[in-house]
Amino acid sequence: MPMIAGIDFMSTSLSPFVQVDAAHSMRFSLGRLSSAGFKVLLAALQADRLDMAVVRRAEHSGRVRRFQLFRVLRITNWREVTGADGLRFIIVSHVSAQDMLNYYRVYRRKSSMPICTYFYNDKLFIRISPLYVDVVADDAELITRLKDVFAGDYRTDFDALLPISEGEWG
Repeated sequence: MPMIAGIDFMSTSLSPFVQVDAAHSMRFSLGRLSSAGFKVLLAALQADRLDMAVVRRAEHSGRVRRFQLFRVLRITNWREVTGADGLRFIIVSHVSAQDMLNYYRVYRRKSSMPICTYFYNDKLFIRISPLYVDVVADDAELITRLKDVFAGDYRTDFDALLPISEGEWG
C-alpha cells in the first residue's frame, strides 16, 4: 500500500488521522458534510478513479448485518487483503467519483454499513467512519486550500477526544 503523509493505513489499527499533523489532514463530522459538500470535496481533490478499501473485521461477534457493495457502485476489479489486528480490507479498484458520491449518500443513511471506508490513491485518502470524514494528503498546500474552501465546515474540536481504533468500531 502507498505511504500517504507517512502512514500506511492498512498496517495500523489506530485511526490514521490522529497519526499525522494538522497540516496534512482535516476532519468533517459525518452529519455536517452533506452529499453536496462531499461532491465539492471530491471535485477539489480531483478525486476520480480512486481505489476503495472497505474495512471488515476478520472475526465477528454477535449478529452481523451484511452490506452488498454491488448495489451501490460498479465493481469491476476487487480483492481481499488482511491488515493489522485481524482487519480484512475489501479493495475495489478504480471507483469513479459518481460511485463514491452514491456510496457516501447511502453510508450517511444506513446503519448496516462497513466499519470504515477509505478512498485513496498514492497521494491522499478519504476515510469515512460512523462519526467522521477524514482527508489526509501528502500535499499540505492542498489541505490548506481545502480548509479555506470549507472554512467553518470542518472540525477542530476533536483534539480532546481519545482516538478510536478501526477494531473498536466493530
